[in-house]
Amino acid sequence: MQWKSLWTKSKGSIYQSPAWAEARRISGDTPRFLAIKESGQLKAGLLYFERTKNLPLIGKVKFLFSEGNPLSLTEEGYNEILKKFKKVSKNFFYGINYPLVLFPLNKKLEEERYKKVTNHTLILNLSTSEEELWKGLEKKSSRWGVKTAEKNKLGFVPASNEKEISDFYNIYKETVKQGRFSPEKIGFIKEITKSGIGNLFLIKSNNIILGGGLILLDKNNKYAILNLTASSAEGQKKQAMPYLYWNLILYAKSQNLKYFDFGGYDTRATEGDKLYNINKFKGRFGAEIKPQYIYSTGLKYSFLRGLLDKSAFFKDMYFRKK
Repeated sequence: MQWKSLWTKSKGSIYQSPAWAEARRISGDTPRFLAIKESGQLKAGLLYFERTKNLPLIGKVKFLFSEGNPLSLTEEGYNEILKKFKKVSKNFFYGINYPLVLFPLNKKLEEERYKKVTNHTLILNLSTSEEELWKGLEKKSSRWGVKTAEKNKLGFVPASNEKEISDFYNIYKETVKQGRFSPEKIGFIKEITKSGIGNLFLIKSNNIILGGGLILLDKNNKYAILNLTASSAEGQKKQAMPYLYWNLILYAKSQNLKYFDFGGYDTRATEGDKLYNINKFKGRFGAEIKPQYIYSTGLKYSFLRGLLDKSAFFKDMYFRKK
């Protein structure tokens, strides 16, 4: 109960919520809670996770990661909790923090001598009108795709039962298999939708699921994050994905959210890579490339990222291994 109170008072992100802890637990990660108390009451905290992974050439390692900004009622509380996480991480291969893209605690993390690595994502400002958002879509691809989907009479609806989630999950597993990544567990998707911190939306044709996407709703910070998407071959033909993305944008706007995060953008992807084509698709919706920082408690993660950036083989092995 104290954690939920701290989360509410500090306007924490969904990544620091009890619901996210449960979803990640179901997915296979072990949730842990760090706390700083004053007079018996929580004044700062950090939800983080323990994960075991097989690394190429290294073997099985245990590491820690936290998502979103720490929770704190005071400025000094951020420093205290970051110090504590750094200390705990010494017993693991590495510890990393993914601060919020829009509200990163760069100064605090750098004060505590965390090492910065830069990823990127795409952020769309939802404060403009629907008409302006539409104009932001690339005319010959995204706008054409949405109009084609409408001509094909596709439907955009929330998943309404476990069978629909299961049917979507089968499509998602096949999509992930083709991309050679490890899929989230179906229980993760169910928990996100059940808890209310996100929704699974489906694209249907004649009541047949062609694809869909799981969107996270960070209402405290006023933005939506696209977590995962998938489409069948038939869905690709009928332009299910442009239609899905456009309607997810409109849904986020209808929820009075200010920003839409497309869930990552790999600036290092080169032509011929699968991620390069994903970048091109995401980049056709009028969003802006923003830095997405990762802060590590030591040098091991920075070294690992250097290997990933330099070696396509090592990178492929890293994301394929659990």
